[in-house]
Amino acid sequence: AAAAAAAAAAGDRRKGIPWTEEEHRLFLLGLAKFGKGDWRNIARNFVVSRTPTQVASHAQKYFLRLNSVKDKKDNKRRASIHDITSHDLDTATGQLAPPLSSYQQMKSSALPAALPYAAATRS
Repeated sequence: AAAAAAAAAAGDRRKGIPWTEEEHRLFLLGLAKFGKGDWRNIARNFVVSRTPTQVASHAQKYFLRLNSVKDKKDNKRRASIHDITSHDLDTATGQLAPPLSSYQQMKSSALPAALPYAAATRS
């Protein structure tokens, strides 16, 4: 523990690995089943690749983003994994609904008009 504290103080802090869409989808399914605050069960039963602390941190960012999008009508912000909400999930299958998710729509609409070919090459 002391070595970790010394490394953090020296600026050697590790950066987090970004969440994948799959992990976020699993997080949303776990949130629907266990509710807000049961990060341990969401991590154990749904997002097994993340710790309860990481799930809690992701949830904090997710809810901040959710509230900031509601508060602002002019949403000229970068696309974020947090833009995928439970409304974008088919709760029966746990898959993203057939129409583009709001995250995917933001991602594709954020492309410059000068690069129309980029939309076709994005996955």
